[in-house]
Amino acid sequence: MTAKCPRCDRTVRKKGLNASGSQRYTCPHDDCEMKSFTVEAKPITGRPRGSVGKCPKCGSNWTKKSGKVGTSYALCNNCGNSFKLSLNYMKSG
Repeated sequence: MTAKCPRCDRTVRKKGLNASGSQRYTCPHDDCEMKSFTVEAKPITGRPRGSVGKCPKCGSNWTKKSGKVGTSYALCNNCGNSFKLSLNYMKSG
């Protein structure tokens, strides 16, 4: 994703991160008065990458087990429930 200047709506250059983790940018266009600005760091949301999640049956942690190519199965550490992971989970995690 390319960042845009909030004033002239053109592409800007990355300048680095400031102390709080926000991205700093500069607008390279001479006719724009916005020389430097920051974009707040967004918190990371969603499921963390890795192989642990919650069992739909009892809510305990499960461990990912690989099946054939393109399919993954999970085994619950608590109740022993085995189930196929959805394609959305495999793409994100």
